[in-house]
Amino acid sequence: MYIKAFCWTLILILIPILGAYAGLELSFSDTTPPSPLTGDVLPVGGTFTIDVIASAPVGTVAAVDFTVTWTPANNVDYLDVSAGNFLPGGTTIGGDTNTPGSQALAIATGSGANSLGLGVLVTLSFEKKVSKGSVSFDFGNISAINLSFQPVTPVNGIPSSDITLPVVFSSLSAEVSPVGVTVVWHTSHEIDNAGFNVLRSVSENGVYTKLNQRLIEGQGTSAIPHDYHYIDSAVSAGNTYYYKVESLDLLGEKSSSKVVKVEVTEDALRPPERSELGQNYPNPGNPDTWIPYVLSSDAEAEIEIYNMVGQLIRKLDLGYKSPGKYVSKDSAAHWDGRGSSGEEVPSGVYFYTMKAGSFIATGKLVLVK
Repeated sequence: MYIKAFCWTLILILIPILGAYAGLELSFSDTTPPSPLTGDVLPVGGTFTIDVIASAPVGTVAAVDFTVTWTPANNVDYLDVSAGNFLPGGTTIGGDTNTPGSQALAIATGSGANSLGLGVLVTLSFEKKVSKGSVSFDFGNISAINLSFQPVTPVNGIPSSDITLPVVFSSLSAEVSPVGVTVVWHTSHEIDNAGFNVLRSVSENGVYTKLNQRLIEGQGTSAIPHDYHYIDSAVSAGNTYYYKVESLDLLGEKSSSKVVKVEVTEDALRPPERSELGQNYPNPGNPDTWIPYVLSSDAEAEIEIYNMVGQLIRKLDLGYKSPGKYVSKDSAAHWDGRGSSGEEVPSGVYFYTMKAGSFIATGKLVLVK
């Protein structure tokens, strides 16, 4: 069951936990947090509750232990638990609260009281920690006893459900070049994403102004990474700018990336006369090394790394690059000494070839471990 709630998706698992005989069945209720569809949006820090529903023959259950888990762990915080009506006179005990995404719980009936056939075992309280996101709830480590202290039918956990993913900014950067400031961002996945706006301010906590006239189109729903860029040509040397990217979902709800700071200098705005490929540093690499380069025109850029016998070891896809100098560790190409499958490559001599439009150049590096 999928419930669109406060610009994120709360996934409540309704599959029961079954026993072989006279067993206990647990499920999550369909209690829902406030929804933007009704105009009631729960803010970050807002709280909501979920009921755990229990079903068993009357009088067959006296105590239940279980663990509730949720993923991603950081999207909500567990707050509290209270006993429901399934175990009359019930008392609850919360276990370890220091494990992110997991909470152990125990509940027992009052002396001699009979469990109901169907009712609320406990009510769980959570706090919302992100403006957009997803959370999937599951059960685990479930056990129960009857009034004679005999185990109730063994019960099994529920398989974890798929998580619906929000727009997640995996990185954001800004580089100064002769064409202005190029803002580059990457998303690891997107859900119901209509697109992006690029915002700029002259102070980190000041008023941000939208730069793009039209919405920069997103991928809708996608579970694979995507790259985006925007060029702000209306910049002046000697000024400092702050940028952030805002995503807009199909319901009109917004979420923002982190803020990046850029200082624009006259030297950075001056176009290079020619493209160059520099010597890697440190050289030898151990194993990390950076490869500086200069571009005189904008292009899609990549660097291919080969071993001594000409085998392609790794391709570094640098993406779209504006004219400029990419020399510091923040902007130069980075190689971590690994091959295309993530394996560590042996020490030795390697060649790196850069391709950017019509520009092609090759350098040599040494890797020592």
